[in-house]
Amino acid sequence: MTAERLALLLDWHLTFGHRLRALGPFDASGAPRRRAWALLWRHLSGAQRRDLWWRRHFDVIGSDARRYRLSAVTRAYNVLDVAARVRYCAGPEGVPMGDFLLGQKLWLEADAARLLSIAHSGPWDLVPCWNGTRALP
Repeated sequence: MTAERLALLLDWHLTFGHRLRALGPFDASGAPRRRAWALLWRHLSGAQRRDLWWRRHFDVIGSDARRYRLSAVTRAYNVLDVAARVRYCAGPEGVPMGDFLLGQKLWLEADAARLLSIAHSGPWDLVPCWNGTRALP
């Protein structure tokens, strides 16, 4: 299956598959959203793809050798430092979610310290967890 077809499925799965959410500014045709998911999909490993599909988040090893978890459910505080149990909020504004996640992923892999220095931070339970529970995912 091509990345574009998978992106179409991923877009539907994350947007409509679990619960209908308010859609963003790129929803008129859906093409920018699908292109963003396709680009993200091409930059993920097999394990990251599996986690994104089934768990709606994936892990990234940052340039500082720490593991970060990126949530595809929300943009607010969607970066979790797994070891320190701290959430961070930083990323590009006004872009589809796939591009948002790809930007965070590449930034963490290239210069995690810089991203974290400008990000807002809070405790890991600052916002409800991505699967609706309060436990660490």
